[in-house]
Amino acid sequence: MPPMYNLIEQRWKMTSELVKNIAETAAGYFGAPSLSVSVISRGEKFEASLGCTQRTVFQIGEISKTFLCSALRTSGIDTDRPVADISPWFRMSSEELTRQVTLKDIILQRTGLPPHEASWFFNPQLSYRELTGRIRYLDTAFGLRDRWCRQDHLFAAASCVLEDVTGKKWNSYCMDQTIKPARLASTFCSVADMEESGYQDVAAAHLSAYGQTAEVSLWMTDLLAGGGSMLSCIEDKDTLLLRAGEKVPVHEFHYWDTTADGTDMTLTKVSNGKQWNFGYAGETLYAGFPHLYLGGGQLAERFVSACRR
Repeated sequence: MPPMYNLIEQRWKMTSELVKNIAETAAGYFGAPSLSVSVISRGEKFEASLGCTQRTVFQIGEISKTFLCSALRTSGIDTDRPVADISPWFRMSSEELTRQVTLKDIILQRTGLPPHEASWFFNPQLSYRELTGRIRYLDTAFGLRDRWCRQDHLFAAASCVLEDVTGKKWNSYCMDQTIKPARLASTFCSVADMEESGYQDVAAAHLSAYGQTAEVSLWMTDLLAGGGSMLSCIEDKDTLLLRAGEKVPVHEFHYWDTTADGTDMTLTKVSNGKQWNFGYAGETLYAGFPHLYLGGGQLAERFVSACRR
């Protein structure tokens, strides 16, 4: 009998068909009009998009906090300092708690403050600064550092602290320090930023309740700032030769196949519109069957620039 870990590995081996089944099951369960799933397993990426494209931008909710935390790190802010020492306007429900809460407590979501979602969900007219000012009226449910409890308001407060220290809007700083260096061309800090860019391929937000699904305003999450306002898609990365979302002409002909076609790019057959994923692409790599036309465009320039780097 083979070792148990081999049985588990065989049972859960990731395939494109499995990811597609996951997407279809989730879309049916949540009643989602459109849905994108991207899974990385053992260095290989598997994707599925239903009712949208791989370039369709979605609100990414909790993942926004990861980008904000990265921006806080690059700013050099001492996360062990009490927040009120950095930004004197900050207030919790008690003076003692106000004096003790640090940015690390906010990042680790251990302040004892519960979600209090109704206080922002039913007040979409607030700015994130105004939302932060209402934290003082919210009761805690647990003691400081007693346990983990998900929270959004305090990440909006952390966004304001980032602004106080850097002198820049949190979204501008986050864009300059985290998004642009990662060469993410279709990731936005807020709905306002996305609309200002003119990006059109965006999924509407929906809310499911009592067996029904209804569209809600995308703008609702902007008041959470780094606590949940960001948007992105599953295909968002500039590579050696191609920019995220860029389309270039290619030609492809071959009489053999491979068990590792890759999924980093999407090829569209002009004659019938058929699409499939192919190839591997990174900052120093383009690998795939399709032949590129290097003349008359920027591809050759990008290749030379990469060689110089």
